[in-house]
Amino acid sequence: MQEVKVDVIGDIHGMHRTFRDLLDALGWRRQNGRWAHPERRHLIQVGDLVDRGPDSLGVVETMRELCDSGVASHVIGNHEYNALAWFVPLVPGDPSAGCVRSHNPGHLKQFSATLAQIEAEPKRWDDLAAWIRRQPLAMEYAGMRFVHAAWIPTYVNLLPRSLESDDVIRLCGHGKKFAPAIDICLKGPEERSPMHVDDHGIRRRTRRIPWWESYPADAPIVCFGHHWFRGTPSPAPSSAHNTYCLDYSAGRGGDLVAWRYPEDYFVSVRNADVTPLS
Repeated sequence: MQEVKVDVIGDIHGMHRTFRDLLDALGWRRQNGRWAHPERRHLIQVGDLVDRGPDSLGVVETMRELCDSGVASHVIGNHEYNALAWFVPLVPGDPSAGCVRSHNPGHLKQFSATLAQIEAEPKRWDDLAAWIRRQPLAMEYAGMRFVHAAWIPTYVNLLPRSLESDDVIRLCGHGKKFAPAIDICLKGPEERSPMHVDDHGIRRRTRRIPWWESYPADAPIVCFGHHWFRGTPSPAPSSAHNTYCLDYSAGRGGDLVAWRYPEDYFVSVRNADVTPLS
């Protein structure tokens, strides 16, 4: 039996050139529209393909090609969920009632780069959105767990299987059936805090909880993103070193990072799309 080999990639955030550079560094090759790796590896991306960078739709297209080649999987991040929910009316057939993702100035600022691409090529987006809707919100593969922000079993078990219908997306909205699971698994648990300005310039009264520090030592390896780590890639701090965050701030111009299993080492490339922010 061939040993399972996996490459796990963190948040890409529209950095298409950087994404292609990392695929090249990892040894992935594309021929006639099909992707493959000479070691027959499987690639898993843990969410947040879109927003912030210059080519979100290009990133989604490349990720879809990888998945359609049968060599990759994508787990939906909060930014994919937000992008879908931006276009789903709260009341079916009545856009005037607002959408599941409210169009307030803060949300618009976060989504503006992706929205500009969508408005320029709406049919291209419709095709890609249909693909995103079919992807899982959490998954297990090769005895490991993959989720965008937090693997807390109580909430993972409450996630919908996909976001394929508008009705399911409505049930993910504030106060609805799936909202707690979406908030925890795609955004991470939070606690109340004094008012502060986060790394994105947004005023908040909550802070993210480093849930991985109390992840059970006897639980399977879990890979995730979302949490804006910096510095030299290493396992997220836990008692058994069984937690791996792959988000090293590519959305702010940081490196794009992958972790290789079972070899247990990191590969990273410099951001080729934007200049790192201080």
